[in-house]
Amino acid sequence: MRVSFKNVMKKRILIIDDEPSIRKVLAAHLTHDGYEVETASDGGEGISKIDSAQFHAVVTDLKMPNIGGL
Repeated sequence: MRVSFKNVMKKRILIIDDEPSIRKVLAAHLTHDGYEVETASDGGEGISKIDSAQFHAVVTDLKMPNIGGL
């Protein structure tokens, strides 16, 4: 029996970090592993994205300017 994964929804992950290089590396690895990834550069942008879309998980930096990840 063959199983088709064409209709399986990808898990969505939001990465929130003020360091562009960290966002880029994490997004690349998670995308390669089959996740749908969005990024935000600070807590405020992350909150806006969470308000407008659903995510299965959030990976966030704890210490960021303005609104931190905690």
